[in-house]
Amino acid sequence: MNIKNLTKAVQWLEGDAKPVEGTIIGGFDMSVYFHDTPDEATPACQTTCCIAGFIIANTIKRGEHFDNGDNSYATTAKKLYGLTDNQAFSLFHGPRRATPAQAARCIRNLIDTGRVDWCY
Repeated sequence: MNIKNLTKAVQWLEGDAKPVEGTIIGGFDMSVYFHDTPDEATPACQTTCCIAGFIIANTIKRGEHFDNGDNSYATTAKKLYGLTDNQAFSLFHGPRRATPAQAARCIRNLIDTGRVDWCY
């Protein structure tokens, strides 16, 4: 696991998931990776994102495409967080109405135990 990147996500979530200056991140929404399509470059304006979208938005520069073979947000985020397939699936497909606090607790539990548990 990439503890540094996971911790960065926790800190953002625990800070009420506010917009991040210099990035496209405008807020937290577990129901979308970003409010754009995978075929577009990262949007120039800020947008809401989920846990997977957060790390991509903090890593990929504005207007830059990412390519990991399958051009998938989930695969890219899995690599950036250093997760197994099962961890990534469970983390990225959590409750669509999860709050930032719930997501932060889930990631802290993942860091501590290696398990994704949205009920933690």
